[in-house]
Amino acid sequence: MQPGPDIVPRQAFHRVYAIPSSLRTPALRSGVTAVALMLGAAAACAEETQRLNPDFEALRSQRGLVLPEPPPWTASAPAARCTVEELQAELARVTAKAPQIIHQANRFVKPDRRWLVAYVKWFSKLEGPLNLHFENDLFDCVNYSRCFVAFADLLAQKAGESNASLCVGWADVHNDKEFGGVSPGNGHAIVIADTTEGLFVIEPQTGDIVTLDKYPNRNLLEEFNL
Repeated sequence: MQPGPDIVPRQAFHRVYAIPSSLRTPALRSGVTAVALMLGAAAACAEETQRLNPDFEALRSQRGLVLPEPPPWTASAPAARCTVEELQAELARVTAKAPQIIHQANRFVKPDRRWLVAYVKWFSKLEGPLNLHFENDLFDCVNYSRCFVAFADLLAQKAGESNASLCVGWADVHNDKEFGGVSPGNGHAIVIADTTEGLFVIEPQTGDIVTLDKYPNRNLLEEFNL
């Protein structure tokens, strides 16, 4: 990671949201095709939104695809909102060195902790209908984390949440110690959510969730992408 300020607007980074060529082969399983449609829908508007925007209509068009009912969104209260600076301060209180925040928005909505727990369980149920599973160079930890964040964003938006962006993002980390069934070693991507009851880390591949202060690799976080 290049040296720089702790808080960096996302506009300063070139992010490519198009689906890799490896996802465009005719031999893809239907589940991965659905995820490709979901992620690919964001490519056309990447310069404007800079966040993945799942296309539920594209997913529904997949023959025989039935998604479980998502948890109802809990409307945010004014106290459940935060700025980038406040988020940075929260991260600094529980880590030896707070990760660099890569962001587009400057203000965020903190999801209710109970909603987050229900959402994690819902996301895990997508593995069957969408055939989600780890596969090198096709659907890895970054894809898992971005998919988790994208669906969370969409559910909040569809429920009418318009006060600010959802404070759920994915982070790069050196996976020095095992968490969520993922073996230690090398780089990894996980999800961080700032909720009404504090910061949580989620391993989207297994649904494991823990407060950030209990996450064993909290001092090895590099970038937090919102």
